[in-house]
Amino acid sequence: MNSKYRLIEGFKDREPLENEILKDLEEKVTQFDPLPSIDTAGILETDISIKNFAAVASYSWDDDNKAQILVPGHPKIWVEKSLPFTIEYDIGRTFVDQNSANLGSSPLLPMFMAIRESNKEFKVTDMDFVTDRNGLRKLHRWVNGTSWSKQAVGQSFRIDGELVQNTILLQRWEVESTQRGAPGYERNFHKFTTISARDCQNTTGHRRIVTFSFGGLKILMRSMVDACLPNSIDPTEEITNELENLKLARKIAAFQDNFLTLCKAGKLVPQDSVIELKTRNLTPRDSLYWSDVYVQLFLSQTPHLYTGIHKRGEFKKIEKLTLNEVKSKAQEPERGLKRLRKFLGIIQSTVLERLTDGESFSIVYQGGQLFLWKRDGKGGLLPPNVIELIQ
Repeated sequence: MNSKYRLIEGFKDREPLENEILKDLEEKVTQFDPLPSIDTAGILETDISIKNFAAVASYSWDDDNKAQILVPGHPKIWVEKSLPFTIEYDIGRTFVDQNSANLGSSPLLPMFMAIRESNKEFKVTDMDFVTDRNGLRKLHRWVNGTSWSKQAVGQSFRIDGELVQNTILLQRWEVESTQRGAPGYERNFHKFTTISARDCQNTTGHRRIVTFSFGGLKILMRSMVDACLPNSIDPTEEITNELENLKLARKIAAFQDNFLTLCKAGKLVPQDSVIELKTRNLTPRDSLYWSDVYVQLFLSQTPHLYTGIHKRGEFKKIEKLTLNEVKSKAQEPERGLKRLRKFLGIIQSTVLERLTDGESFSIVYQGGQLFLWKRDGKGGLLPPNVIELIQ
C-alpha cells in the first residue's frame, strides 16, 4: 500500500505553539537518536509477540455528569442497517481526548479507579509501562518516519510521564482536548449504526484497559472502543439500572478541586466482540493508511474493523475485515512494530538511568527532533493517595 494513502476522515490536530508544548518543562535530559540508529543492531531479531493478553477493566463516561464514570460500563452495540443509507455531515465540537477534557487535572485517574473497582489484586507496579494506545501510536509513527495523514507529517507532539518505582507512566498530552468536528461523517456514522446498552444510556467514550507482554515488556494500556457485537449481550441476564439510584455513586478520589465519582453499571464485554469503526470516501485515493490502522488494532488486539464507505454521506457498503485481513493490507507491519519495541526499550533504559522514583518528565517531538525533558516538580500525573494505592 502506498504510504501516501491516508485516513481522510479523522482528527487533524492543531500544531501546538512553542510556549504550549514546552509549558512546565525545565531541563532537557537527552535527545533520542534519529531513525537510522534505532534501525540497526539486530532489529530483525527483535521480539514483537503479544502474550498473556487480558482485559483488566473498562469504563464509560457519563454524558450527564462529566465527573462520573460507569464501571465497567459498556461499548455502544453495533446494529446492522439496511443499505444504502444517508447521514449528515459532522458538525459541532468533538473530543480529541475525552479523559483530559473531563478531568484535565489527572486524565489517568479514571483508568486506575476502574482497575481498583474491578480488580483489586492487580498490581500496577508489576508493569514496565502504563500508557494510552495513542502514545504508542505516536511513538510508532516517529520511529518509522511516518504519519497518519499528509497534514500531520512532522507535526509536534508531547507525551507526559512519571516514574513510579520502576514503572513508567505515560499520559496523553494534547494542545486542545476538544475541537470542531473533523471533516467527514465518522461521528454521525457511529451514532447511526450503534445503540446504547440498557444500563448505560447517556454514556460516551468507552475505554478498555488491557495488559499484555509486548516482546517481553509488560504493558498496561488504555484505548477507546467504538462498538461491540450484539451477541456480547446475554438476553437472559438481568441488568440492574444503577443509574436510577445515584446513591450507589461513591466519591473515590480527589485532585485539587476536581472529584471523580464512580457508578457500578454495565459489563466487561468479551475481547472477540470488540469493533473499531471508521469511514472513508468511495474515491480510491481516499483509502486508509493500512499500516497505521493495523498497528492501532494490533496493540489492542481488536478483532473487527468495520468501515463505512460512502459518497457525500450516502453509504452503500460496510467493509468488514478481521485483524489478519487488515495485516495483509499493511506494508511491512512487523518491521515497524520491531522498531517500536526497540525504541520502548531505549525509553525504559534512559528513564531508569537518568531519573529517580517520583520524577516527572515529558517526551517532546519538535522541529524534527525528539527530546526527553524533566518537568517541574509542581505535581505528578496522579493524586498522591492514588500513587500510594498502586505501589
